[in-house]
Amino acid sequence: MEGDAQIQHHQHKTRKAGRGAKEKKKDKRAKEQGTRVERHNVRAFGVSNVGRTKRNIQRNLDRSQKKEYVPLSDRRTTVAHEVPPSTVVVMGPSGVGKSTLIRSLVKSYTNHNLTTITGPITVVTGKNKRITLFECPNDTTAMLDCAKVADLVLLVVDAKF
Repeated sequence: MEGDAQIQHHQHKTRKAGRGAKEKKKDKRAKEQGTRVERHNVRAFGVSNVGRTKRNIQRNLDRSQKKEYVPLSDRRTTVAHEVPPSTVVVMGPSGVGKSTLIRSLVKSYTNHNLTTITGPITVVTGKNKRITLFECPNDTTAMLDCAKVADLVLLVVDAKF
């Protein structure tokens, strides 16, 4: 293999006799003369069960149609007529588990973990129901203010004694 020498690969053995060779020669001659007729086998692409094929085609069309259009409800109109969320205030002395109670309520409704509780937390509890959880500080004035606003007050007490 020096310089410009090309590698000769072995070609398939051409048919020289038999029906296949005759057909190939005849086809080659017709192609050169321009009289070649394209033949299509009608049975080559037929189906065995026409009814099943029609059902499959219709099913695929229905599925593609379903993907094209998804009716969306306008959420703004439903929110305007909803009632405000219920307010739940959790109050008690320090160290009794107010934050733990709120974290466990949020975990049970949303399956999310809260690390810190800062401010009110609104949780969707049902299709049309929401609750807002407040942690009340250990201060008399703050407790009175929270009790005025709250729909429900949870008083957490220390049960160590």
